[in-house]
Formats: sequence, C-alpha cells, structure tokens
Amino acid sequence: MQAFDGKADVAHFKSGSGCEWLTLQILPTYCKQQTCRAVNTAMLQTYWQVGQRIVEEEQQGQALISKLSRYLGDQFGQGFSVLPI
Repeated sequence: MQAFDGKADVAHFKSGSGCEWLTLQILPTYCKQQTCRAVNTAMLQTYWQVGQRIVEEEQQGQALISKLSRYLGDQFGQGFSVLPI
C-alpha cells in the first residue's frame, strides 16, 4: 500500500482495489479515537495524582481540602465547597 502524503491523487485511491480508499476513510476516525484515549489517559492520571496528593496531605494532618476549596472558589466561583472536592 502506498503512503498517503497529501499530494497523491485521491482518484487513484478511489479507483484502486478499495483497500486504500477504505483506509483513507477509516484513518481520521482511528486517529481521533487514539487522540481521545491519550487525552483521557492523561486527564485520568492527572486527577489520580491530585487525589493521591490530597489524601497524603490530609493524612499528615494538613487542611489541604479546605485551602483548595477556598482557592478554587476564589478562582472559579461557586461549586468548589469542601464536600464535593
């Protein structure tokens, strides 16, 4: 299968065996799915680390959640009280 470099004639792929044209149709969807998975993984890891740090800080007796609640409330408005965090 030829590599698609953006300069190839799409009609060539369309009139070919069909395999190349199908690949060109599926590739953007596949790449979008892979991108979403990567972003979701990064977000999950970030939130996990934030949660882990909060738990560790709280176990050490510091009132991090209260501080975080006040900070987020000041920055972003309502919705960041201690209970939801």
